[in-house]
Amino acid sequence: MKRITAIAAALVFAAAAILTQSTTSAQQNITVLIDGSPMGFPDQPPIDQGGRVFVPMRAIFERLGATVVYDNGTINATRGPRTISLQIGSASATIDGQPAQLDAPPFVTGGQRTMVPLRFVAQALGANVAWSEANTTVYIRTNGMGAPGYNNGGYTGGPAPPYRPGTSQPHPGPIWADAGHQLLHRPYPWGLTSRPYPLINASFRLPVQPYTMRIMLDGRNVTDIAKVTMMGFEFTPAYPLHAGTHTVRVFGETQNGMPISDGWSFTVTSM
Repeated sequence: MKRITAIAAALVFAAAAILTQSTTSAQQNITVLIDGSPMGFPDQPPIDQGGRVFVPMRAIFERLGATVVYDNGTINATRGPRTISLQIGSASATIDGQPAQLDAPPFVTGGQRTMVPLRFVAQALGANVAWSEANTTVYIRTNGMGAPGYNNGGYTGGPAPPYRPGTSQPHPGPIWADAGHQLLHRPYPWGLTSRPYPLINASFRLPVQPYTMRIMLDGRNVTDIAKVTMMGFEFTPAYPLHAGTHTVRVFGETQNGMPISDGWSFTVTSM
């Protein structure tokens, strides 16, 4: 009986060792680039948990220019007028006093490091975030860390007008898409659809840097639910669109650094 118990214990320890080694390896393979520069994590590498990347709390907040205070499980961060509050183990948070929800809550590792969801923290501070599965890299673009939106493209929050910036044309096609082919962006500019959950997509004339892209629908940031590639994007709204006119706006940069700031409008008809 003792021999069986000893063998079982040995197997448990072996499995734990293999799991720990595998987890550590996965953590060390995650790279975080901020404006093209790699971020170092000397004490605790990033952790991929449940499809979400977590990083040490103080390292990411301070790297993005925020001060952070930890008090009895509550994380309060401040950068200029912006404030963020998180709670260990809770999916509820606040940004500038307004309630927000996290896909995965902060937690404390065995090494007593407080880990926070990287995408939520970076976007709450006004940055763009993209994930590359191919090379397990998180790309963060700070955009100067100004007001929410892509400031280089002229967006400062709220619904954008349904015309090309700098012109008075009321019904233009996007300058970065082939407006002459309806299949390359849907719904078609100033077209009609009866679907409350339409597939919305567009193709770029020039290759873009996916991690710089910010996609807005009626003033809401929908980048997280969009599939973005170098040559285009597509998404289906997470909520039904009411009957009436809706505006898609896109901000980012091409591969050669040219800013993108454009969009189009379409109409959802009542059934």
